[in-house]
Amino acid sequence: MKNKKTILKITILTIILIYSVHLIRNYNENDINLSSNNYIFSSLLKEIDIMSLHVHNNILYAGTPDGLFKVSGSYPDYYMEKVNLDYDLNYIRALYTDNNNNFWIGSENGLLCILPNNNQIIYSEENGLIPDNRINTITQLSDGTIWIGSWSGATQIKENNNIRTINKETGLINNMVNVITEDIYGGIWFGSYNVKNGGITYLKDNEFNYFTTENGLINNNITSYLFIDKDTLWFGSGIYESGGITTFDLSNKTPYIKETLDISDGFAGIKVRSLYKYNKSIFIGSEYDGIAIWNDSKKIYTTDDGLANNEVKSYELYNNLLFFGTRNGLSYKKAKK
Repeated sequence: MKNKKTILKITILTIILIYSVHLIRNYNENDINLSSNNYIFSSLLKEIDIMSLHVHNNILYAGTPDGLFKVSGSYPDYYMEKVNLDYDLNYIRALYTDNNNNFWIGSENGLLCILPNNNQIIYSEENGLIPDNRINTITQLSDGTIWIGSWSGATQIKENNNIRTINKETGLINNMVNVITEDIYGGIWFGSYNVKNGGITYLKDNEFNYFTTENGLINNNITSYLFIDKDTLWFGSGIYESGGITTFDLSNKTPYIKETLDISDGFAGIKVRSLYKYNKSIFIGSEYDGIAIWNDSKKIYTTDDGLANNEVKSYELYNNLLFFGTRNGLSYKKAKK
């Protein structure tokens, strides 16, 4: 009789164990699916503002108020290390790798270019190469030139340090340039973030055109952009308790505002802080309220789901993980291919 009871107990425990393993496996499968309800984040470098993210030479770097960090280790045991540079940089808002594998770092106190041979070139007000040390954005256009946006305009850097700057006096809607991008038709977009006089400058064939709330923008304070496809360009915007997305149609080679989107369309918060696209998912980060992820459905994720902070500033794909830079740390989640 005792043997029968023992066998029964062992059988029940075995069934429970098998069922538990099944649940764990199902959880793990759902856990890496962007469309899953189990989208829970892990976090690193808590309490530090992650202002920018970028992969250079297969290393993930994070720009912070305290300098440059890199992600070391392997999943799931990642950790952050401070990177020693020849120059003391803080408030690093922009990171970029150009076609020659030069690594550009934009900070509050200048622009640093690290060459493939590890030589470092500093661009600053002090050496007269750029008009303003406060760098907001860096990009490279199809002609190979580097453009940086600062609080004193947009500066173009060509070979042999042939440098020129355009500003409000020479065509921009505002001196503060927060984002720069180029469309496939050769037009250059400059987004400005200024409480009263922001907006978008569009430069094509040496002709400037402007977009503000007076002709269709949902908000003049431009925070981010995203190409949905080659003919659809979104600009995120907002300040305090106002903002949204303005969508542009580029298909006839002359851009026009197609529509505007706001919190009623499924944002986490009113102000759109950041935009990102991975596969079929669109990420819309807010200033105070978490992140909205749009794919087959629209879901909102916050600190309750493991985000380090509800302000999401930057994104990067690294080692099949999606990393999210927030005001108080670096969050990451497995990404389904």
